[in-house]
Amino acid sequence: MAPRRASAADLKTALRREALARRDAIEPDLRASLASKATKRLLGLSVMRPGATVGFYAARGSEMPTDGLLADALRRGVRVALPRVDRATGALTFHAVADPAALRPGAFGIREPASTAPMPENLDAIVVPGVAFDPRGHRLGTGRGYFDRYLRDRPGLRIGLAFEAQIVEALPDEPHDEPMDLIVTEKRVLRTRA
Repeated sequence: MAPRRASAADLKTALRREALARRDAIEPDLRASLASKATKRLLGLSVMRPGATVGFYAARGSEMPTDGLLADALRRGVRVALPRVDRATGALTFHAVADPAALRPGAFGIREPASTAPMPENLDAIVVPGVAFDPRGHRLGTGRGYFDRYLRDRPGLRIGLAFEAQIVEALPDEPHDEPMDLIVTEKRVLRTRA
């Protein structure tokens, strides 16, 4: 009998485990230094202009820290929005944030805005977390699909934010996966799609 060929889901599970181990291994002091460099690169993008509406995420665990990024974006006049998750429906909605200190634990322990009214307008850009990214713009998330569902059929620049250690040669992609336009790390900005 021929061995069973690994499915995309099986490959993603194995890659997720490996990438999380690499990300988790980054020491806290180094993590802060790398985040500072990535923040400078991200804020240097033309879309991070005063008056732009940009969706960000509140980091948790070993994700690229975003507290400094949120504060810097607000100081520059960027209209900052952060997501809330509705576990019952699987919907992700973005809400205006004027003070990151006002975020409260929500679904999965992730800090969320207290507002229950989502922002009515589209985002000019959205900064997306991930477990791993590849140079073609493919993203491996935690496997719940919240960001992929949100991004489907929405305009706006899609920006993956990650440590260089999270960039892999290639990721499997499935029809429901939504690619990034750019990936920003502490070392570079990868332009992935036209």
